[in-house]
Amino acid sequence: MRLTDKDKIKELETLQNNNVLMTDNNYKELKLGKLENIEDELGIELITLFKAQTQGFYIINVLNEIEKVKLSEWRFNLIKKEVHRIKWNKHLSFTDYGKTWALTKEELENDN
Repeated sequence: MRLTDKDKIKELETLQNNNVLMTDNNYKELKLGKLENIEDELGIELITLFKAQTQGFYIINVLNEIEKVKLSEWRFNLIKKEVHRIKWNKHLSFTDYGKTWALTKEELENDN
């Protein structure tokens, strides 16, 4: 759920680039808007991505089993918005959260 308006964020970025004095609330909204823009581009919340990095995550592997993995076993491809596991040549799209990968085993079990 997006909390900021994309057009307003563009306006605030223009103000910041032109060194116009802004209120604290405008700076906060600009910061949040920039983070939301990244999330929109990636197709996943940044919090979910960081939790996956620190806690690991579950996948449905090539044997159609649910397996817990660590992000260190994967490579990020931010251009394709996916992670790639060399071991099995497996790709997971960020936007497939809850379908092919999740932070908890239960999320994948409930979907299957």
